[in-house]
Amino acid sequence: MNTCKNCSNNFNTKFCPECGTNSITKRIDKDYLLHEIQHGILHLENGFLYSTKKLLTNPGHMIRGFVEGIREKHFKPIGYLITTSLLYIFIKHLTHFKEVEDLKDTVVSESYLKLLDWATEHQNYSNIIEIVFISFFATLFFRKQKYNYFEYFILYSYLTGFTMLIGIVSLLISYYTESRLPFKIIQYANILYFAWGTGQFIGSTKWVIYLKSFFVYLFSTIFFFIIMLFLGFILQMLNIQY
Repeated sequence: MNTCKNCSNNFNTKFCPECGTNSITKRIDKDYLLHEIQHGILHLENGFLYSTKKLLTNPGHMIRGFVEGIREKHFKPIGYLITTSLLYIFIKHLTHFKEVEDLKDTVVSESYLKLLDWATEHQNYSNIIEIVFISFFATLFFRKQKYNYFEYFILYSYLTGFTMLIGIVSLLISYYTESRLPFKIIQYANILYFAWGTGQFIGSTKWVIYLKSFFVYLFSTIFFFIIMLFLGFILQMLNIQY
């Protein structure tokens, strides 16, 4: 009789019928560590690159398949988003690129500028916040479709994650050309990518779906910046330093 070390269930099989834990626990040693490293690299190469290729060629079809159960070969959406966001932050620091540089002469609140700077410096967090908003607007705009809020959250986690990779390319081009123009072009192109991916995900060829997808992205971005602006004013009024 085996006692599960995970849930304390008694069982006679190789795996616990309650939680699936193996009855044989291998000691963590050199072989264990090497196996985990090899498995991690292999999964990163296969899952990450496979998902990236699909997100480049048929993003909406790929994500719809994931939502409907075709998940084995793919890098998980939240993990994909976090990985690409951290890569983006790393490259941005190497190139000393500042997204808010162009806004210094136009913003009406110093606190607002600081909040935007925080958001761009912590892209992994701000991306998730933006996805919360865009998923809400997608659920609202496409309420007649069969997908729920959380499925849209998966959609935009993948799409946002891929735009981080495209953003890395734009950062490198901007760095080597000493021009901010490539970065700006990619920022506008991201809107079209989100509309394309959303339209494919829903599975419609009607132009109105792609138009709605465009406004979903646009409204959620505007809403995000309005909240940042409002929060900036509140912090400035309260004279809170951060």
